[in-house]
Amino acid sequence: MSPHSSSQNPQPAFSPAVTVYDITDPTATGDDFELLDQDVVQLEGTPLLARRVVVRLDGSIVVFHSSNVRLRVHTKVPAGLLVITVWGPRSRGSLEGVALHPALMLAGEPGVEGEIVVEPGYESVSFLFPPDALIEHLSARGREDDFQLPSGIELWRSEPAGADRLFRLGKRVSETATRNPALFDDSVEARSAGNIEVFETILAVFGAGEEAGLTRRDSTRQSYSRIVKTAEACALDNGEQRTFVTELCQAANVSERTLQSA
Repeated sequence: MSPHSSSQNPQPAFSPAVTVYDITDPTATGDDFELLDQDVVQLEGTPLLARRVVVRLDGSIVVFHSSNVRLRVHTKVPAGLLVITVWGPRSRGSLEGVALHPALMLAGEPGVEGEIVVEPGYESVSFLFPPDALIEHLSARGREDDFQLPSGIELWRSEPAGADRLFRLGKRVSETATRNPALFDDSVEARSAGNIEVFETILAVFGAGEEAGLTRRDSTRQSYSRIVKTAEACALDNGEQRTFVTELCQAANVSERTLQSA
């Protein structure tokens, strides 16, 4: 992975607001990236070409991700940051077994962790910020009741146009920052204006959305996801020893047929 500033000017003495990471080695995904604790497994042999763009605004952080191959990513958010994630209109994959789609949004409390499997062409935008920053923004406008902080991982549904609005905002910020990092590195006003737009868009989109109820298919996929995790943990715990399918079934407390389906 090669982190770099998109600017061709010398690096500023302060920590830059914009960092672009070009990722070709999944095992190095978390190097030099303190915002998210990530464990990435590449699920196909095509050479990896992924990108992460981080833009630090005045109170929030925008993180854009993209990948050209199928990946499984386990992510843990730091204790002090709340996360909002939306996906691009062509992104495919599953979050904890639930299929992604353009109207789905994630809200996660500080310290939350989860696993996602993404398909080639994946794009996402995550907004990270201290809960107090959003509460301060709400209080200053007398809108304390406009947003309820999430508990654990919450999945929300909106009209596709709502989630897409939030995704397009994050992607626009990341693309602008990649082309012209000095705009954010050198301008407190730009970072402040960007932060206000992020908070106002989050409030508008979530205010028009609703918590997603799981379908029977979603519940089945979640159950299968838990089975696979348990079986995988059993196999890894055995180290160099031979692992039999019956042992995996016993660990997951399922039949061989159910394990195969999962």
